[in-house]
Amino acid sequence: MHGDEHHCDGVWIDLDAVLDAAGEGLLDQAARVAASVGATGLIGESGALERTRIPDSLGTLHRGMPEDGSAWDLALVDDPSRLEEASAWSARTGGQLVVSEQAVRCVGAEGRAGIGAPGAVTAIWSEDAEGEALDLVRSSEGWTGFHGGLEFAGAYRAGAGALAGPIPLLHPALAVALHELCRTDVARALGAERQLARWVETSLLPACRSAGLERPALGRAAIGIGGWLRSDFPIPGEKVLELRRQLIGLAASFGLAQAAEALDEAV
Repeated sequence: MHGDEHHCDGVWIDLDAVLDAAGEGLLDQAARVAASVGATGLIGESGALERTRIPDSLGTLHRGMPEDGSAWDLALVDDPSRLEEASAWSARTGGQLVVSEQAVRCVGAEGRAGIGAPGAVTAIWSEDAEGEALDLVRSSEGWTGFHGGLEFAGAYRAGAGALAGPIPLLHPALAVALHELCRTDVARALGAERQLARWVETSLLPACRSAGLERPALGRAAIGIGGWLRSDFPIPGEKVLELRRQLIGLAASFGLAQAAEALDEAV
């Protein structure tokens, strides 16, 4: 579990999912909402990041290698063959690297100590709540873990501190509240996320499938249900409201009153 706070720890909003679900016109609003509830940063490819007016309080994580001259705070490196290039970008710009679990696995045990330039790597991206990547986080001073799944509380207990993926897209306020619950009572947070994951599997995903959406569209679905942005979402309005009421009830049952209130005020 985390001791001292890492500068990447907190909630990160996926702007690529926002662009897909809500369009370019709502990127600025997404960034404003994220900043207003205390999120840490924004994730996206160049297209989404460059189209967004980013508040000073938010960091930026660029998916893939940024172009020369880019001034994003972090770069997410998934391709192990580009680690040397990423290290050179870090040296030029002062930006740091978030290395994917896949890249860590491909490098192998002998190469892990030399990933990037000294001080370049600051975090590992992991989709699993436990495992090899977070083992590396725990054994590496000054690193944290990004987690992009539905089981952040388990990942937090294993060393992750940065919450990304579908939970922040349901509503940034819900993600911030769950992140804070991890800090104060990780056992309660684990129980809350188990209920949330069960709701996703038994209610949200079946509604998506009935509308022709599969799991890869979960981010788009999350924005549509959470309602914090107006989105192009093909589920009938009455079903959206039913799912949102269920989500509000879950947030209230977790003791996350402010998150429930934010969801209740959604569009």
